[in-house]
Amino acid sequence: MLHSILSLRWVTLVAALGAALGAMLMFFEDCPKLAYALDQVAPAKCANYLKNSGYAAV
Repeated sequence: MLHSILSLRWVTLVAALGAALGAMLMFFEDCPKLAYALDQVAPAKCANYLKNSGYAAV
């Protein structure tokens, strides 16, 4: 009984790592969109950053 309960911590660890990896993937996938949205809000401050960062406007 105790062994089966303690084995669930590995399942929880895998689930937590998967959730963290998924969150990082979604964040880095949408970085160009976030940079484009920031450029729409403050174009003068962000123009040089977007030009030098290599992100294309989506």
